[in-house]
Amino acid sequence: MNDSDAFTSVFGNSSNVAYDQRLVKKIGSHRQALENNLFIDRLLKALGIEHRYTLQTHIVGYEISTDRYHQAPRLNTTRRKYQTLVDGLWSLDRLQFERSLDYLTEPSLIPTFPEEILNVLCRASLTNKKSNDTVALLPIAYYQAVSPPIASSKTMEDYCQILCRFSVTEAFFFSRAQGSHNHRVLFEKLVHCVLSKSVGDERGQCALELVVLPLNDVEQGWFDDYLRYGKGSKMSGAEDTLTMRDIANGRIDRLCVDRKRQPRSKVDGIDW
Repeated sequence: MNDSDAFTSVFGNSSNVAYDQRLVKKIGSHRQALENNLFIDRLLKALGIEHRYTLQTHIVGYEISTDRYHQAPRLNTTRRKYQTLVDGLWSLDRLQFERSLDYLTEPSLIPTFPEEILNVLCRASLTNKKSNDTVALLPIAYYQAVSPPIASSKTMEDYCQILCRFSVTEAFFFSRAQGSHNHRVLFEKLVHCVLSKSVGDERGQCALELVVLPLNDVEQGWFDDYLRYGKGSKMSGAEDTLTMRDIANGRIDRLCVDRKRQPRSKVDGIDW
């Protein structure tokens, strides 16, 4: 038996095993950051175990990991997978997001709590102001590795927004893949994200990517409606985006009609 398989070698034989106040406070702050729901809470609930966050958490992990460990080689593999999962969830509970993905994207694992994990990673990414930071990319890395099913519309919208920060095209095809019920909502979210960017090179590049997307007739209708009559009509650059879309698609006749119907002041001799 390995040392880690012996209860006393891990936990000792002292009855004084309560967490100190510093650690309790730290766990509390992590719980608050995770909307009062740690992943160990989810794991124990899935196992049908009511608990408070004490040493019992570790004992449960210990008991499941070692249960019938020596009875069959197949169980050794099961034990390793379980330990990999728990290591990943343990890291998530400590907000060590990058480290958690080292475990949770292990190909041999059956995804456990995948949508909940994606939701936590999305929240961490959206609160991270540095778009080039590793944390900002973690939801995309996890989604591409695990392909979790997403039922929550909020998680879908958050993930679409994160995709848009890095690739308008990827966000567009993601919106298409989420079914007719969510397609339009996510598509309009994509357009909103592009026009919400601060004026500059990044916005210009994203807007250019937006106006050349391979929209079908239905999507083109959504695009026009959102920027002409919907919430997007009041956004800065809405009319210019419509104009550039018409130019990109060679719809000069429609562009001329629009200019006659809604004349605009010229800038350097150009009225669009």
